[in-house]
Amino acid sequence: MNKTFDKLEVYLMNNVFKIPYNSLLSEDSPQTNPYSNVEDKLVHKCLDDIREQILVAVVRNAALKAEIKDIKCAEVVSLENRQFIHHLSHTLKNNNAPHLQETFSYLCWKSENIIKKLGEDNLLQ
Repeated sequence: MNKTFDKLEVYLMNNVFKIPYNSLLSEDSPQTNPYSNVEDKLVHKCLDDIREQILVAVVRNAALKAEIKDIKCAEVVSLENRQFIHHLSHTLKNNNAPHLQETFSYLCWKSENIIKKLGEDNLLQ
């Protein structure tokens, strides 16, 4: 019985499951026209250029994320400082020191203009 199955296996492998050498399957059709050496080098150069662009984009994105984090930290500190300045301004006003409060308000106004100017200069760069 084993010999019969062995013969069947050999027959199936040689006559049923074997693909003739001169036939071409549809999924193998791209292999019929392989790249020349010049085309192969060109494809590899394009891939290297794309890899380099990806690397540049990754580095740029990391730098932008770090800058966004710094900006958010600066916004928090700025908000805290504004609240402190507002509280200090009211304290001066409530303690009958209007000339100090006016001077302080003027200094705050000038410092905010300087900060805005610096922000505009950074946006233009």
